[in-house]
Amino acid sequence: MLLSFFRKSSISVIVTSIMIFIVIWLRTFCSAINYPFIFDSVNMPLYSLVVKYLPLNGIYASLLTFLLVISIAFYLLYLNGKYILIKQRTYLPFLFMVLVSSSLVPLQRVNPALFAGLMLVVAVDHIFAFYQKTNAFDHIFRAGLSVGIASLFYAPAIPFYLLLLIGLMLLRSFNVREWLVALFGIALPWGFLLLTYFWLQLDALEVWRLLQANLGAHAGLSIDEFVLIVFFAAIALPVLVALLYLIPSLASQKISVRKFHGVLIWFMLLGVLAYAAIPSCSYEIIYLLAIPLSFHLGNYFTTVRGKFWPLVLFLLIFLAIIFVQVYPYYSF
Repeated sequence: MLLSFFRKSSISVIVTSIMIFIVIWLRTFCSAINYPFIFDSVNMPLYSLVVKYLPLNGIYASLLTFLLVISIAFYLLYLNGKYILIKQRTYLPFLFMVLVSSSLVPLQRVNPALFAGLMLVVAVDHIFAFYQKTNAFDHIFRAGLSVGIASLFYAPAIPFYLLLLIGLMLLRSFNVREWLVALFGIALPWGFLLLTYFWLQLDALEVWRLLQANLGAHAGLSIDEFVLIVFFAAIALPVLVALLYLIPSLASQKISVRKFHGVLIWFMLLGVLAYAAIPSCSYEIIYLLAIPLSFHLGNYFTTVRGKFWPLVLFLLIFLAIIFVQVYPYYSF
């Protein structure tokens, strides 16, 4: 059975996942089509450096995006092995990361959410690492620095500043100095940006106007809304079931694992909040949401005992991905 195969902790699961990922990306590798996004015209500073030196329509840009997604997926496996987020050894977080994040063909391109996603995974690593550390200042600072850098790629990542503060509340006793270190880490990239503007004798208020433009611009769609509804509904149902399965099961988990999953749930909620509240935030947010969802789905499909309904939900995800690959939804 399909689910039984992907539950195995065999290298064949990784190889098969990568092969599926390549098939999903074939249209992008074979075509020069570049779907428009709001961030093509309104860029945060670090993303503007990327697009300045990297042609968006070239094979190298597509290959970079492909490799970044793969890198994030492997990083999730590293986190799972390091912090034992899922009791059994599994490669399912890798599979769900590569499937969910870029199954929508217009997202198979260089975009700021992808770079922000990589930095947020690094931040999560450091957030988990400062649990029960005697001296956690280094990890707290690095986590703050990572989320600060993420927002300089992708402005809708700003709500994830709260993820670090929530992590401090969940994983540490209150310490004023640790909170100040966290805020300093977040602010440091912005301080360097202001210093650069001062050095180049540019108007520092331009930073504020740039931020307003990146948050307030209304994102258009380069995809049929019907496809988005079908895709997100097909993903949301298994995620909801996975959460309803996860929350009661946490009572039997170690305290650290409970707290780590609490951070991941907040990660997901902040992503949903960003999508709902920020006008410029569009469906590229799936690159960020796929990070916690990969763990939630991976935990459910690895540890659930039933066979029929888990298989139905697993197939539902695959059918949704097949649907968005074949449906003629593109607008030009």
